[in-house]
Amino acid sequence: LSGYFTPLLLGFGVVSCALVVAIALRMDVLDHEGHPIHLSTRFVGYWVWLIVEIVKANIDVAKRIWSPSLPISPAMFLLNAGQTGELGQVIYANSITLTPGTV
Repeated sequence: LSGYFTPLLLGFGVVSCALVVAIALRMDVLDHEGHPIHLSTRFVGYWVWLIVEIVKANIDVAKRIWSPSLPISPAMFLLNAGQTGELGQVIYANSITLTPGTV
């Protein structure tokens, strides 16, 4: 983030990452579900779909800002997620909050 890539700073980064992983392993606070490898191929399609949806939502929000005559009807509702695993729920929640106008 600073733009400096000296060997000393890179070494500090590697050592600090290794230290954090070692402490997390010792405390047993790592995610045991991990990333299921069979989802990796479908994940590419998901990212393409998500990027398209974010662009469409951005365009919609911009239109509503620049054209006050378009209706805005804020609402809150409860939505039951179909995901059963923690990873799926996190991805689903992040997908919702990445889309403008849903927060």
